[in-house]
Amino acid sequence: MNMRLCCFMVAAILPCACHGAQEQPATVKGGGEMKLSLTSEAFQEGGMIPRKYTCDGPDVSPPLAWSPVPAGAKSIALICDDPDAPMGTWVHWVVFNLPGDASGVPEGISPRENLENG
Repeated sequence: MNMRLCCFMVAAILPCACHGAQEQPATVKGGGEMKLSLTSEAFQEGGMIPRKYTCDGPDVSPPLAWSPVPAGAKSIALICDDPDAPMGTWVHWVVFNLPGDASGVPEGISPRENLENG
């Protein structure tokens, strides 16, 4: 089964979206362009997502890293959805209010309302 994972990031007031490790330009206030790269050490862009990170396995969240964090970011949000789900796009999880200077999340984020670091 070839699943595609999409993670979108929003850095407080500075909009940008990422898909895999591919850089995606975004227009920011004032007309400038910003590029952001989202990667995972667990799988390659366009490749198979290991069973460990799916509902066919333990279903843990994958480790994710991004750069560069937009200057002045106050908060970061991640939205992980699956555009290839049989019933249409499915939102797997959302994490928001990450610190603006965060550059990634570890594997296996606890599925709870508030994370350990608040």
